[in-house]
Amino acid sequence: MEQGKINRTEYVWHSPYTVTLGKTYARFLEGLKQKKILGNICPQCGGLYVPARPFCDDCFVEPTEWVETDGMATLQSFTVTYVKFAGLPDPPCVTGIIKVGNSVTNFLHFISGIEYENPRDLEKNLKVGMKLRPIWKEERVGDMFDIAYFEPA
Repeated sequence: MEQGKINRTEYVWHSPYTVTLGKTYARFLEGLKQKKILGNICPQCGGLYVPARPFCDDCFVEPTEWVETDGMATLQSFTVTYVKFAGLPDPPCVTGIIKVGNSVTNFLHFISGIEYENPRDLEKNLKVGMKLRPIWKEERVGDMFDIAYFEPA
């Protein structure tokens, strides 16, 4: 069988964009700027949304009650990246699906503060269901990365 030529093409993906937040997301992000993780509660089913949402995913009703959570979270799932990617911390880098309190929603964020000697052992020290707490940046601007990362509680 004849060997084929391997073609290689390099791409750069840089996609800046602007989004209009609306009053719900703006209030949630303003809370982060103040080191507060806010959620809102659906008046019909009682579901807590963190991050806050403009309407309940189940009832399609506007969650009108706002609450400040204690920020304690649970790790729902995670992945460890051993290769450098633009926009991510240096490897090994852990990203996790985070659930704050008894929220009905989750979000993606960085996990750090995990003890390990060999990077391949890092995964052994991460457990789905482990409790996490937010670590805040000193200077905050009102976005999700005002939380630098979550670490074991």
